[in-house]
Amino acid sequence: MQEGKQEERQLALQEQRQLLEGLVQMRFPHIIKIAKERGNAIDKSDVLQNLILKIFAAETEEEVRQILSQ
Repeated sequence: MQEGKQEERQLALQEQRQLLEGLVQMRFPHIIKIAKERGNAIDKSDVLQNLILKIFAAETEEEVRQILSQ
């Protein structure tokens, strides 16, 4: 049962990472590599969700760079 929950968490994280990458690719394609690296380094769903929301609200590439470097 624990193994199934762990697999679900990993799947949810992967989906969030894809959302992050898609969002950055659409709005700020020059920094997609940074976004992928940062997304892959995060292993908590709530942290990744917060990052996605901040990037969604960002207006400039510089803002997103700052968010990703935090």
